[in-house]
Amino acid sequence: MRKGRFSYSLFAKSLAFILLVISLIVGGGGAIGLAVCAEEGFYSKPFEGVLKTRYDNMAYEYGLEIVNQYKFDGAEILEAAYEETNLQFQIIDENGVMLFSNCDDEDYFWSGARSYPQYDDMIVEMYVGGFSYHDEWLEIYNLYRVISELAYVGLVVVPVAILLSISLFIYLMHVSGKHYGEEGIRCCAFARIPTDVLYFGIGLIVLFAVMVCDDLHGNNPVELVTGIAIIVGLVTLFVSSCIFLAEKVKTGTFWKNSVCGYIYVFLKKACVLLYKGICKLPTMPVVTLAFVVISFCELMGIALLATHYEEHLLVAWFIEKVIMAIVVFYVAYVLGLLREGGRALAEGNLTKQMDTSKMIWVFKEHGENLNKIGEGMSKAVDERLKSERMKTELITNVSHDIKTPLTSIINYADLISKEETDNPVIKEYSEVLYRQSNRLRRLTENLVEASKASTGNVEVNLAPCEVGVLLAQTVGEFEQKLEEKGMTLVTKQPEEPILILADGKHLWRVFDNLMNNICKYAQDGTRVYLSVEEDGDNAKIIFKNISNYQLDISSDELMERFVRGDSSRHTEGNGLGLSIAKSLTDVQNGHMEIVVDGDLFKVILTFPKIK
Repeated sequence: MRKGRFSYSLFAKSLAFILLVISLIVGGGGAIGLAVCAEEGFYSKPFEGVLKTRYDNMAYEYGLEIVNQYKFDGAEILEAAYEETNLQFQIIDENGVMLFSNCDDEDYFWSGARSYPQYDDMIVEMYVGGFSYHDEWLEIYNLYRVISELAYVGLVVVPVAILLSISLFIYLMHVSGKHYGEEGIRCCAFARIPTDVLYFGIGLIVLFAVMVCDDLHGNNPVELVTGIAIIVGLVTLFVSSCIFLAEKVKTGTFWKNSVCGYIYVFLKKACVLLYKGICKLPTMPVVTLAFVVISFCELMGIALLATHYEEHLLVAWFIEKVIMAIVVFYVAYVLGLLREGGRALAEGNLTKQMDTSKMIWVFKEHGENLNKIGEGMSKAVDERLKSERMKTELITNVSHDIKTPLTSIINYADLISKEETDNPVIKEYSEVLYRQSNRLRRLTENLVEASKASTGNVEVNLAPCEVGVLLAQTVGEFEQKLEEKGMTLVTKQPEEPILILADGKHLWRVFDNLMNNICKYAQDGTRVYLSVEEDGDNAKIIFKNISNYQLDISSDELMERFVRGDSSRHTEGNGLGLSIAKSLTDVQNGHMEIVVDGDLFKVILTFPKIK
């Protein structure tokens, strides 16, 4: 996210939130209104036809009320009751005789008649006209007039409101959790509440609002305002809950940050611990407990499900359990022996032999196979150790035999190069001879050291070492050499000293090999990074540089002997530096890791810290 972007600002999100609430109310309410208009016939009939249908539906109830009042209260009370109303009517009996009339206006907007057989077939003829008084007939007239004028406007406004709602909703879901001038996603305070607790609370609020709305009838302004406020509040709550949900999904806390998620993780860990605990128990107690529990459950089932007390059923069950107990306990005993033998092999105890005299069938065969595996592995290990020992001795002896004549060659080559001679060719040849003989000497020394380090045949004196001091010595040793190649050395280490348990001489050799490797293979004019970091109970020493050659081999191959990053072998070196460094790190209880990322070459040395 680019800092300062307007679309992520609080103002933009607040404006979008308010507009979304308004558009949802307009779109939702308008959609309901369009459905009502279609049902009432505003799109298929003229205004007068729609209003006449409504008045026709009202006429029956009003006519029944008029007849009741005429029969039981009398004409005078009936006339007084409908004195200030837009409804005029006359009552006619079954013979067509006028019983009552308050009609005084011939300009009627609507007329209708209803008959009532329960009152001797009385007919009430009703008329609405003039609209001189404010009553229900006038209110419906005004309401339907407004609806008829807005019905076709709603066909435009409602789709626009719905499209705007969808656009704003998508925008808010996109920017939810993103904040002005910040990277990443950060939940708001409400979204940090556990998911199920948050939405359970929202559900309670919605339920309470529905209960309140159920008691509202809109008969007075207070109830009307209350209803509108509740609708606005519910829509606002809906949008807010969607934003909370989006933030939780983006941060991955929808399930993790919930009471159900916590319970699930707790139960999962408890089950894992229980399973591991059971697996560590001896086989016989676990099998015995399981057998007793299953047998008890079966006995209870027989006692509860049997219709009659049948002794032969219990006897058969007892005999079957005795036979099964013998088989199960024998199998458990044999499996326990095999388990112990397999564990011994896994722990490296190759001399462990199992007693197979009490085993039968496939168990005996499996036990003998495990014994043979131990014997075979012991022979293989002995042969491998013998081979490694022979190789080490061969390298050591050959290197020792080469060292004596090689020393003479180096000395005489040095003396020849110092002799005064007028022949430049002799001087050039002597310098080449001296240089190459020295290179051969270094190779023999590295071979001996690599062989000893890989077999662990080196003397290691572990003592507390301060990593920062060794790093500072490394910087001082190689800083000038790196500057000659145009490389910049950048170091970083904690303010507090870090102590590790290591052999200072061998650790210095590891640093020396790694820095020589950087000097040979790093790209000129680049930066070299040396850093010390704390990682829990461990200390990490990191060397980073940009390689001058394409690294198309894996990190594991780079740590093998005679493998070099310069596959063309244009540089000096024999491919033993990293192998020696790894072996010396291992004998000091450390760990060496090589990371290759494109042309970035990184070596990470990890040692346990000491206090």
